[in-house]
Amino acid sequence: MTTTLVSAAAQPAAAPQTRRIPLANRAAAQHAGRIPAALDRITTAADNVPSASAFQSSL
Repeated sequence: MTTTLVSAAAQPAAAPQTRRIPLANRAAAQHAGRIPAALDRITTAADNVPSASAFQSSL
């Protein structure tokens, strides 16, 4: 059995599995207050998460 090296450029590019929304459309939706749930979870402060200063003080 021999191994043949194949350039990555020779391989067909895989199409993205998810539908991509253009950046301008995402920015407009966010500006209008329509924020995706994943982004909302990241940017919304939780009551049970200590602030950075409290975390640093505990060190």
